[in-house]
Amino acid sequence: GGDTKRVLMEGVVDLCWYLPAGEEDGLSEAVAFTNLRGNAQDHMQQFNFLIQISFMTFVLLTQDDLKEDEKITMLEELNEAPGKLVLLFSDLAMEDEFPELEELQDCNVLKMKKRNLAVINRDIKSFIIANLRNNTQQFKTLKSCFKIARQTGIHVDEDDPECCAGQQLAQNVMKEIDRVKSTSSVMNEILPLQGKDLWHEWSQHNKEKHRFLKKGDCTYYDYKEEMDQKKDKIRVKQLKKSDPPTTVMKMFMSYLLQHKGPIRDYFLQWLKFLLDERSQKILPPLLSSYEQLKRNIQKSSEETSDCITEDEEALRKRLAEIKLELNAASLGLEHFFRELSQMYESVMEVPNEVTQDLESKVSCLPALAAELLVAGYPLELMDGDASHVPMTWVKAVLDSLHETKLKDAHLFVVSVLGIQSSGKSTLLNTMFGIRFAVSAGRCTRGAFIQLLQMQKGSGPSDYLLVVDTEGLRAPELDSQSMLKHDNEMATFVIGLANVTFINIKGETPSDIQDIMQTSVHAFIRMNEVEVKPSCHFVHQNVSAMSADTKLTQGRTKLVESLDEMVQYAAKQQQVQTKYRVFDQVVRFDVEKDVWYFDSLWRGSPPMAPVNPGYCDSSKKLKAALIQLASEKNSFTMETFQQHISLLWSAVLNENFVFSFKNMLEMAVYSQLD
Repeated sequence: GGDTKRVLMEGVVDLCWYLPAGEEDGLSEAVAFTNLRGNAQDHMQQFNFLIQISFMTFVLLTQDDLKEDEKITMLEELNEAPGKLVLLFSDLAMEDEFPELEELQDCNVLKMKKRNLAVINRDIKSFIIANLRNNTQQFKTLKSCFKIARQTGIHVDEDDPECCAGQQLAQNVMKEIDRVKSTSSVMNEILPLQGKDLWHEWSQHNKEKHRFLKKGDCTYYDYKEEMDQKKDKIRVKQLKKSDPPTTVMKMFMSYLLQHKGPIRDYFLQWLKFLLDERSQKILPPLLSSYEQLKRNIQKSSEETSDCITEDEEALRKRLAEIKLELNAASLGLEHFFRELSQMYESVMEVPNEVTQDLESKVSCLPALAAELLVAGYPLELMDGDASHVPMTWVKAVLDSLHETKLKDAHLFVVSVLGIQSSGKSTLLNTMFGIRFAVSAGRCTRGAFIQLLQMQKGSGPSDYLLVVDTEGLRAPELDSQSMLKHDNEMATFVIGLANVTFINIKGETPSDIQDIMQTSVHAFIRMNEVEVKPSCHFVHQNVSAMSADTKLTQGRTKLVESLDEMVQYAAKQQQVQTKYRVFDQVVRFDVEKDVWYFDSLWRGSPPMAPVNPGYCDSSKKLKAALIQLASEKNSFTMETFQQHISLLWSAVLNENFVFSFKNMLEMAVYSQLD
């Protein structure tokens, strides 16, 4: 209450955003509401700032307040300020007269005595909406408030020397990016090494070297030699594009290496902010055009079902161009670090072609990435666009981490897997307070790792290594590409971790069940990798109160289907005696390892509050995870490096299982064969 003595919040200004949910709430723009805690008389600096930035100011007062000259003076200042003044009297009823108010012309008065609080709220809301609709003033931005804050003597964080320096560095990079006029060519011009004709093609050749899908009549030795030659040619092309690097990459590298501490942190955060701001401007019209073209193509196909017309062909060509523009518009920090990884790999894999100057520039990059990883920045483990792990780069970063930072450290690895937009990153953010690299306007792509230090004395593990992955069953991939991509991703991520959370939106795990079947089959085939991960199923948007009893039958069916998959895979590999149930391949207890989470929001976004039940469930899951980390064996840095290398090698060599959707497809294929 207003009469309660404040210990911490005296003079604090709260800010809360109201985000419009549609026509029914009467607001079409986002509105910021502020609240000055305490007596405004005692906090003139905050008072002067708020009256200058506010479109409307509400003042709570009593009749006695208007008998004090100082308060009358304050109200007169408010009345002359740019915004509207509204006086809320707690001790005046509707029928009461108060002559002193005549001195304050043009102000609005609301009398609250003897009135229902709901009615008062309705009147205030109606008054705000009516005035906002008739507003002819330009809406203020946060940036426009900085100048007023400085004039009133309020410190602005962005004025800190380190913040200004970091902002300037980020703006320098953005100026170079903005020089590229064509959106679709941004990636090729500023980040050329990760293009489809270079890194993506190298990834395909590397998989082909291990899988021999297009070998034809060549011998295995000759075919591997041919693939190696193609890979080397691509690396040489990358080297030529790296020496010298593009202007943007030259700036990015030099800024990271020259600056440490707060300036580097501010630089990365400002660059992320500016890149996301760029994406938010470019993406909406592109997405609108993309959807319109898809509708036009569908309509054209329905009208001319027999053949593809020239008009339809032109539409499809334009659709492909917009896809490229969408990828370029989603430029994020992860693309810059991916470019560094490709620069390093090209130098390391064809050393005979490397100049001394370039070698000296890239030799320190793994140590830089390791330093950033320890500082809390995510590291891309698997490139989601190329569906490949840059193993030379990952090994170098982990080597540097092992040699300099975490020599004797033990890691407990946690990963999360689920269908696209099922809330995987939200789950990790809620549990651990972290934020993985997500480009504005699109979901996480690939797999990212982040280090979290464990509390001392909590168990044998010194760090949690958290792995966040892109959503499976992404609609932007064609069906065959999606199957291989998702199956490879799931197998790698589950096999990598001590514990994997399988995130499921709703009660039915049908889509993720197909992927789990494929992964289990792959694990059984990977004889050279000692893999026995642990899985926990997390059902989102399911009431935990009734789920345990209602979904018992569903859980039983899930385990039965997974057991059946294990038996089929074991029979195919002739290891029936070794594997009979799912738990023998992946640790899973149907009674303990299934979790149910309420919806994240209580109500409909954007103004719905966070559901306390969701937070409570994530707290319990985190406690269970910490308990697991204290009981189970963890990785040393050395064994983790070996594990990643062996696991990725096994995934590369798997050329059968990943092409199928589930057990049924595999069985039919085997019968036909």
